[in-house]
Amino acid sequence: MAGHERSFPAGGGKLGELIRNFDWSQTSIGPLSNWPHSLRTVTEMLLLSPVPIVLLWGQDGIMIYNDAYSGFAGARHPELLGSRVREG
Repeated sequence: MAGHERSFPAGGGKLGELIRNFDWSQTSIGPLSNWPHSLRTVTEMLLLSPVPIVLLWGQDGIMIYNDAYSGFAGARHPELLGSRVREG
């Protein structure tokens, strides 16, 4: 991962760190370096929210969520991150 990619997403608590370290190349949305600006923007916004938010991206509904949502995920966290919504 390129140095500038390590800063995306900026902050974001525990989920921000998990997102930075997750192997997104194994998902249909691909590596962080290929994420469109729109996905980067919405991801950084949801990570800053104190409200539980889960984003379902793309045709597969790849799950990206924030720290507040991880409580709803319960024992399925952090395995839900990057999974297809139908598998989650």
